[in-house]
Amino acid sequence: MRRAFKINILLLAFSVSFAIYADESNKITDYLQAKSEGKVKLVQPEKLDARIEKKTAPEETDTIVSEEKNKSVGYRVQVFSDNNQRTAKSQAESRQRNIMAQFPDLNVYRIYNSPMWRVRVGDFKTRGEAEFLLHELRKAFPAYASEMMVVVDNINVPKK
Repeated sequence: MRRAFKINILLLAFSVSFAIYADESNKITDYLQAKSEGKVKLVQPEKLDARIEKKTAPEETDTIVSEEKNKSVGYRVQVFSDNNQRTAKSQAESRQRNIMAQFPDLNVYRIYNSPMWRVRVGDFKTRGEAEFLLHELRKAFPAYASEMMVVVDNINVPKK
């Protein structure tokens, strides 16, 4: 009998929480403020509020985020990629410094995506532009030439 009572209480709690969630306001903060009748005031950063808010259309949100950051699919030249835990980070930093010294106008990105360290150069809309830079980098750094290649990546598009 006690077990049935506990199960009924759990089901009741679940249904109440589901009803709260199904309320037209899908944010718990709005629910708390409305039910407190002015006794509770929630203060939080806008970014936290946006994270709590339920996404209704993820495709639209993803598009907006990529537009805000001016990202686009394009090409970069990868000049380094390694996963050696002891040496990869320092090698990536070294190559990044060398390339930035020789080509100060180019964007050089050191990327860590566990377990790989990568160094990529440039933000190009076309593969041809990236291939031209690849040729120039191979001439400037023949020791790195065998590792260099053009890769598809999310690039930073300059604001107009």
